[in-house]
Amino acid sequence: MNRLGRLWAVINLKACGIKVSLEGIENVSEPPYIFMCNHQSALDIFALLSALRLPFKWIAKKELFSMPFIGWALKIGKNIPIDRQNPRKALMSMNEAALRIAEGANVVIFPKGHGARTATCCPLRQGGSLLPSAPECP
Repeated sequence: MNRLGRLWAVINLKACGIKVSLEGIENVSEPPYIFMCNHQSALDIFALLSALRLPFKWIAKKELFSMPFIGWALKIGKNIPIDRQNPRKALMSMNEAALRIAEGANVVIFPKGHGARTATCCPLRQGGSLLPSAPECP
């Protein structure tokens, strides 16, 4: 599970004085889930880690996997790197995510990419739409 990540997130959110609440979880049926989230800042990652009480894999840009600590945690957690500059490799990552979903894994993806530095949202990337919906998974 994401226990260490959750602890790290809770500590950071408390240090910032931020409380996270989750609404509507009672409306969610059986896993696996594909969480497609907006990404405005690094706090989004902390909020997800602290609020989602289930194991999941991140689909994260490949550059994060080469960073000390964060990259190590992503690799150890068997998260899915995506090369956003290479469409062929990105499609391979989406195929890997689809296989993980078929095996019952929950996946989190930020289809709009990194946090926006302006008030306008980034364009929606198509990768998340390639993932199968959970009922179609074998």
